Amino acid sequence: MAWVRTDDNAPNHPKFFRAGVAAAGFWWGGLCYANRNLTDGFIPASDLKLVYPGVAMKQAIALAGRLVEVGLWERRDDGWQIHDYHDYQSSAADVLAARQLRAVAGKVGGHRSGEARREARRKQTGSKVLHENGKQTGSKVLHESGKQTGSKVLHESLAFASCADEANANPNPNPNPNPKKEKPEKRRASSAEPDDAFIAALKANPAYLGIDVDREIGKLRAWLLTPRGRGKRLTRQRLVNWLNRCEPTMRVPEDDEDDA
Repeated sequence: MAWVRTDDNAPNHPKFFRAGVAAAGFWWGGLCYANRNLTDGFIPASDLKLVYPGVAMKQAIALAGRLVEVGLWERRDDGWQIHDYHDYQSSAADVLAARQLRAVAGKVGGHRSGEARREARRKQTGSKVLHENGKQTGSKVLHESGKQTGSKVLHESLAFASCADEANANPNPNPNPNPKKEKPEKRRASSAEPDDAFIAALKANPAYLGIDVDREIGKLRAWLLTPRGRGKRLTRQRLVNWLNRCEPTMRVPEDDEDDA
């Protein structure tokens, strides 16, 4: 199931006010049609009745004409184009790419789940076999080992005692009375995970104007689940590199209030 996005302040826009309630509802039906069929906002003339089932063709043509008059739709030779469709709606290419990533992620997750179940069964079977064999081999192993380990244990005990005496004689073998403590290597900031403050800074960066940062983060997370991204982490540097390769998909707002 897909969703369409609309501005909650749309009814207050002059275009919708001039269009009227019926035409505004037909415009909303057009959004649903285009998003459902991945037409990038185009409505063919042959499918105009499908925009809002139950509306007669004559009335549908009149509503479409009204939407063209107020600038919410644009007339084409073989149909109509929703004005500024991609300002809020995803393109067909983006929707198909997201579906493919979700399919790959689901396949990888199913493979890992199967591996985990098989590993659990192997451990359970191995533990049972070990328990059964231990009933018969425990005393035999102990008997065979006892023949050889008696003198070995005594020898190792004497060697340990000798080392202990040497350590007591020289409790501080380090000739440097003030050894320097090694400082742990600081983790590079670029390898840390992006937090809310970092993401907010990216959104405010003019270099990424027109890029939906939240959506790109979601696409990057999905890519990390694919075979190519497996074993990699979502870091600040990886997110920046990802955004640098993106093309702007959002329309930059303009001062003209007549643009929908």
